[in-house]
Amino acid sequence: MRRLFLPGRSVRWILSALALLMIGVAVDSAWAEVAVPADSARAIALNHQLDFYWIVEKLLALLIPALFLCTGMGARLRRFAGRVMHEKHYPTLGLFGCIYVLLATLVSLPFNYQRHYRLPMSLGWLGDETPGKWLLEQLAPLGIGMVGAILFLWVPYALIRCSPKRWWLWSTAVLSLGAWFVLVVQPVWIKPLTTAYAPLADQALRA
Repeated sequence: MRRLFLPGRSVRWILSALALLMIGVAVDSAWAEVAVPADSARAIALNHQLDFYWIVEKLLALLIPALFLCTGMGARLRRFAGRVMHEKHYPTLGLFGCIYVLLATLVSLPFNYQRHYRLPMSLGWLGDETPGKWLLEQLAPLGIGMVGAILFLWVPYALIRCSPKRWWLWSTAVLSLGAWFVLVVQPVWIKPLTTAYAPLADQALRA
């Protein structure tokens, strides 16, 4: 009969590692405690507004591809890219990805303007930055998205060709690694292209 669970020794090792990790986090948290100011009514209202923006952003991330899929826009865009690239496989995928990234950016641009420019500007977070300068700064993530589409959009299609029955599993593994890479690289190399960071002014919080 097949074993459906990990051997007992492996389970004990995993549980021990998790227990050590939790102890380490608890000890680190105990040493890192700092005095936190009480929330004001304005801060709570701002947090609710940011939560609303976060929810809308996630819904847009789902609705935009659903719109392309369910309305046939994706198929028409693919046919257009194929005609322009003379049905060459990889150039067609690259052009399709670039146009999709551009259209998705334009659809979400009004919302991003409200969230990332109007709201921070009303709070004095952006100094004297102008709308034109903010729009120019959006070209960097747009260009990075297009380059990413050109470099990686072919991967799921290659996996479908190589493994018709398990392509979804391999695609999940590859895209998970890609997502991890983006989460690690974006704050360090991409965000500083459009965002200025400075040390915390509060010495206690910095410590």
